[in-house]
Amino acid sequence: MKVDLEVVKRILRHSDLESGVVSELLDEIQSAAEDKADEGDTAKQKPIKKQFVVIGSSSDEGMAAKACWVFQIPADEAPQSIQDKLMESLKSFRLSKSGRRYAVNNLSEACNRIPAKVFKEQRLWCKSKEPIWFIQMDPELD
Repeated sequence: MKVDLEVVKRILRHSDLESGVVSELLDEIQSAAEDKADEGDTAKQKPIKKQFVVIGSSSDEGMAAKACWVFQIPADEAPQSIQDKLMESLKSFRLSKSGRRYAVNNLSEACNRIPAKVFKEQRLWCKSKEPIWFIQMDPELD
């Protein structure tokens, strides 16, 4: 239950306490309320606005179908930065205990084995663990 500060001030002033004690109490209440408000501001940060990026993987350049994975990065970052972020995540994972135990050699393994925590350190979120197939087709629908 929250009580308005003005109500507390009015009650303390109408009590039989000395004016010095009342002002001291009001100052302490005021500073405690400001500290609580500051804590609330730091705890409630705005969520990061994100953009989707699709990464395709194909061993054959002429292949029409490609395996793709969906990632999210912050909206203010360039989509081209995703490769660097992936490599940094891979590097961090390989240095960990589980990374030394379970080798990651390609993008599919990276999406399946690297924990979300490692990706999140690089501000990268993997949205698909399994590959999504990208099929190229003619843009004209006749």
